[in-house]
Order: sequence, then C-alpha cells, then structure tokens
Amino acid sequence: PSVIIIISCSSSSIMASLPVAVIWDLDGTLADSSKLCHRCTNEVLESNGYPAITEEQYHEGTIYPTPARFSVHVSGDRDHPSGEALGRAFDELYVTRVSSETAPLFEGIKELLEELHVRGVRLGVLSNACGEYVRTVLAAH
Repeated sequence: PSVIIIISCSSSSIMASLPVAVIWDLDGTLADSSKLCHRCTNEVLESNGYPAITEEQYHEGTIYPTPARFSVHVSGDRDHPSGEALGRAFDELYVTRVSSETAPLFEGIKELLEELHVRGVRLGVLSNACGEYVRTVLAAH
C-alpha cells in the first residue's frame, strides 16, 4: 500500500512520535475498489465497441490517469484520442456504483483513521481518480 507520511512532528512530548499529518492514496491503500473499477472499465469498453480487458491489464493501466488508461486499453498508446471520452464515461459510471460494499475499506483502516483523528493527526486523501469519486467513497464510509 502507498502511504505518504509528512515527517514534521508535533513539538508536544505526548505527540512527539505521531506525525502532524498523513496523506493516503485512496484506491488500493484505504479502499479495495479494484473489482468495481475493473467491472466499470469493461462496461465502458464493451458499450463502446472495444473488447473487455483482464484484471491484470486493468491493474497495469492504473499507473495512468483515467483518460490515458483508457487510451492504453484500447490502443496501447496513452495519447490515443478515444481516451478522453471513454474516461468521462467511466467517471460518470463508477461514481454511481460506489457503496461500502463495492469500495470497502481494508480491514482495520476505519479504526486506524479514527484513532489518528482522535489523536489530532490531520488526514488527507489523494488519487488520480476524479474528485467526485474520492468524495463519494469517503462519504460511503
């Protein structure tokens, strides 16, 4: 899992071992959304006349922002022009499919986040996914 910890710590002796803030990656670190995203990717691809991809191909593409990921899935070229429209269709679709069941938090994450919050650690989330998706996943939990 990807975790970025801000090194600056509180000057208080009680809080000295805790970071001031932690910035988390959402997908694959806090939430297990890979099945949801793979299903929605294939739904968008197939509804636009492209073949479905395997889970492995989906995971290989996640290093790219959504439009480039779709470009790679349909052509192997991250700059293929179809990526923008397919990416928009994906963003519109998968946000509507988010729930605590389709994008569950990994075991122990909710308790960890609650404990860090109680201890005054500021928490943040980043993602290469669209902002509406991030807010929807967080709201589901």
